[in-house]
Amino acid sequence: EVSGLVFDEVQSRKILSYNAPIITRISSPFTSGGIITIEGNNFGSMRSLISSVTIQNYGACTDIIILSPHVSFTCIAPAGSGVNSVTVTVASLVGTGPASMSYAAPSISSISYSQLPSIGGMITLSGLNFFSLSSLVSVDVRGESPWTTTPCSSASIVTPHTSITCM
Repeated sequence: EVSGLVFDEVQSRKILSYNAPIITRISSPFTSGGIITIEGNNFGSMRSLISSVTIQNYGACTDIIILSPHVSFTCIAPAGSGVNSVTVTVASLVGTGPASMSYAAPSISSISYSQLPSIGGMITLSGLNFFSLSSLVSVDVRGESPWTTTPCSSASIVTPHTSITCM
């Protein structure tokens, strides 16, 4: 999008300038990564104009495909977790939000245990979006009272993104 023509009276020339990209919406990928859609303005009309898309803390979004010139494209986000800012560089102009990207929240599909968790048994949680770093995992077990929870100790990722165990 052209922001305007500026006339340089000293050298009698017209200077054309462009607005930096602005990100208004980003879809949420799984923690294992995947295709995301980025919407906004000033992304250009050709793939070759987008020199980089970077997700804070996790790196480059790859395989960029223009969906609608200037306003939307897809790319493949790396594995990650949490809420992260995204920068898009178009023809050397760097743009960001107001939108940020949120990796999908964890969801539990099943819980199994070797003995009652209240007496120290091993608990296995299966589901999606558990990421791959045990240091980012915490599990609380709800007791008989809905207001009582007990932290699970030694939580660890068994299978990245899909299985956690704890005591």
